[in-house]
Amino acid sequence: QVVRWAHYPIPRRKPQSQEEPDTSRESESGIESADAPPYADAVAEFLEQVGGAPGDNIVVAMPGTDVLTRVLTLPFTGAKKIRQVLGFEVEGDIPFDIGDLVLDYQLLASEGGQSRVLATLVGRDSLAAYLDSLAHTSLNPRIVALDSLSYVDLVRILASPENSNGRNARGTVPQMPVDNGAFAVLDLGATKTGVCVFQG
Repeated sequence: QVVRWAHYPIPRRKPQSQEEPDTSRESESGIESADAPPYADAVAEFLEQVGGAPGDNIVVAMPGTDVLTRVLTLPFTGAKKIRQVLGFEVEGDIPFDIGDLVLDYQLLASEGGQSRVLATLVGRDSLAAYLDSLAHTSLNPRIVALDSLSYVDLVRILASPENSNGRNARGTVPQMPVDNGAFAVLDLGATKTGVCVFQG
């Protein structure tokens, strides 16, 4: 159930030629550093709107542009077996050393003794840089997810009838259509656009 929600737009950065020289300053997030990411103040404002960070149950999502994905069909079920073969199954399809990547997967379907999974791969350096950028905020995420997969969980929550009780200063928590047809979630960002299509 969604009990509080808020949004805070991240201001567009000036072109590099128009940016002022780097100077250390204290941002709204309380960080005195020239290296603070542009969203540090946005995170601070967002947390103020929702009443602070919800303990350690924080989930963040990496952009899909930083993650490789592969859909695999495996002739068995069981999380332990899937994790044991995941690296071998994707190694021949990627132009990177498997040791330089962090692997995970999302189970899409399991029937007839087979598993259909979405394998996700992200560079260890990219993941470390992403987590390092979050160190400039008050967030300490417990889970790092993929943005497109996060849409699935978001729709499940927003489609729940329980959300009729969730309110904030702007009114009722937004509701998703609940029917057997197809619909899409469109995420229009400053540098990329994400589309997630749902059926049923």
